[in-house]
Amino acid sequence: MSATDTPANVPAPDAAPRRGPWGEVLHSLLRSGTFLTGLGIVLFWVICALFGEHFVPYDPLADDIINALAPPSAEHWFGTDQIGRDVFSRVIV
Repeated sequence: MSATDTPANVPAPDAAPRRGPWGEVLHSLLRSGTFLTGLGIVLFWVICALFGEHFVPYDPLADDIINALAPPSAEHWFGTDQIGRDVFSRVIV
C-alpha cells in the first residue's frame, strides 16, 4: 500500500459548492448593506401599494370641508388638503 492511498472508510473532503455567474451576483448583493436598505424601501412601498387601504384610518377620497387645510395633529398625522381629505391616507393608498 502506498502512502497516497486513502482508506475506503474515510470520506473525501467536500469541494466548495460552485456558484454560477448569477449566484455570485446574488451573493454579493445580499452582503451589501446598501442593497438591503434599498430592497427594504422598495418592499415597503410595494406593500403599501398592494395593502395600503387596510392600514389607513380614513377614506382617502372622503372630503370634509370643515377640516380643510388642518395642520398635522394626532387625528390627521400629515394634516388635510384643500377639501379636507386626510393626506396620510392619500399618501399610503
